[in-house]
Amino acid sequence: MLQPISVSCIDSSNRFWKPCLVFFSQTSKVEEKLLPSPYETRCQDYKSAWRMRGGRGPLNQEMCVAECAYNISVQQCDCVMPGIIYHHDRRICNNGEVRFLRNRSHLK
Repeated sequence: MLQPISVSCIDSSNRFWKPCLVFFSQTSKVEEKLLPSPYETRCQDYKSAWRMRGGRGPLNQEMCVAECAYNISVQQCDCVMPGIIYHHDRRICNNGEVRFLRNRSHLK
């Protein structure tokens, strides 16, 4: 941020400002306050669950969805569908297994 009286020719992203022009800017501050557990919004405390699982498992909702898809894939075919972005050491499903899994409603 610029001081009220100082003049600068370079902004925070190292771009030069054009001389003799007037620039207006506005800033705002947004503060989020999270409720303590148990959350009314059904939010999960992923970090505590991750610690209880010995440093394994999802750390956010996206990883939780990927873990669910991973688990279904492994249950149904003992392999992992291509495109499931979740850390694993299992083999990737072949084309026949992919077709089988895609015909099931939960992995379409």
